[in-house]
Amino acid sequence: MSETPRVFVRWVVACAVALSGAGVVASDVTIHAQVHSADLVFDPVGGPTFAKLVEATAKGGLLILYGAFSHEPTTVPPFPMLARNLTIRGLNFTAYSADAVHLAAFKQFVTDGLADGSLPPVITRTFAFADIVDAHRFMEAGRQIGKIVARVG
Repeated sequence: MSETPRVFVRWVVACAVALSGAGVVASDVTIHAQVHSADLVFDPVGGPTFAKLVEATAKGGLLILYGAFSHEPTTVPPFPMLARNLTIRGLNFTAYSADAVHLAAFKQFVTDGLADGSLPPVITRTFAFADIVDAHRFMEAGRQIGKIVARVG
């Protein structure tokens, strides 16, 4: 398999781990001063919070911006970026998923990872189907990192 899907999926997994460990809280990004240890940051939002993510990235770290949910400009503070020798990169996932070979490799990598346990799903919370309204409210709050599961039966 090409290294491209393997690296991309590792970025996604590492990002979830880095963000949950870095004290990032949903839409109100709060980075604790002691963090500065995330080797990888994968950001779908951009905007003014990107500068805080730069501050939270370890020396030699990689920041990947793959979305623009914020309608405000994404600012990059030059001094922390230069002092930490950071790499900032944009990623257009649709370009990879539009390529049949890349898409097949992504699917195979995820399927294999789920099967062998090397890529476990992150489940934030599980709801009974009878509580689907509460599950939807929880989803709309946008405070989860991982999947929301509704149990049927």
